[in-house]
Amino acid sequence: MISNAVEGAPVSKTQLNTMITLAKKAKQAKFTAETWDPMNASLTIANTVKANGFATQSDVDIAYCDLMDTYNALVIRL
Repeated sequence: MISNAVEGAPVSKTQLNTMITLAKKAKQAKFTAETWDPMNASLTIANTVKANGFATQSDVDIAYCDLMDTYNALVIRL
């Protein structure tokens, strides 16, 4: 969900929370380091944004998109 930020409008972290839950279920041993490391970094940032009571909707949306992109880019080890 990418939305236009309106000052004073409530910030929705629902999609970010869902993506964080999904990413946390991934097992590092199943994926290449080249794809795991960026996803793990995005997960760390997403958790920071989630915990930030002053995060804007734009902050949340960016963290969500970055985490989703890096999660979708994970490559399974052969």
